[in-house]
Amino acid sequence: MITRFQIRAEAEAASLVRLLDPFAQRGLVPSAVSATCVDDDLEVVIDMPLLDEGIAAQICARMGNMIAVLSASAKALGEQQAGRSVASLA
Repeated sequence: MITRFQIRAEAEAASLVRLLDPFAQRGLVPSAVSATCVDDDLEVVIDMPLLDEGIAAQICARMGNMIAVLSASAKALGEQQAGRSVASLA
């Protein structure tokens, strides 16, 4: 099982580093990170395997409270990619 975080943030130089910080502080290394600039925003997808739903919700809430973040959500994905929402902040 994978938890997929989807974040939309202002395209600032340090936004991506800030978004990865909650994982680093817990000693977690995501399996995939993708970032795309769209207009003046940064769309970020972070995949983290085998993450407890409670921890995923805490990380999502922390990212959602960051100044440059416009929205953040976390979804548990199974083998068939049919996701179940863990947390969402907009």
